[in-house]
Amino acid sequence: MDKFFNFIEKGLSEEINFFMFSIDLEHYLVDHYEEMYTENKEATLYLNDLLPDEAEKMEPGMNPDSFCERVKEIVEKSKTI
Repeated sequence: MDKFFNFIEKGLSEEINFFMFSIDLEHYLVDHYEEMYTENKEATLYLNDLLPDEAEKMEPGMNPDSFCERVKEIVEKSKTI
């Protein structure tokens, strides 16, 4: 899960385009599902239930503030599961 948290931290640090990050986020969850599930089943299920919907809302040119806040909120809660 540490790799996932690092991916999120980098994505939310404004080092990359937020629209592209939202796409990459969905791909990351699919590509690393088994690894994440093995490490923490409940957190993985929670993240995969909520994050794809948030990522879908992000469009090119949108203000990313609400997207970033929601992703942070979901990820922080997953750390407690």
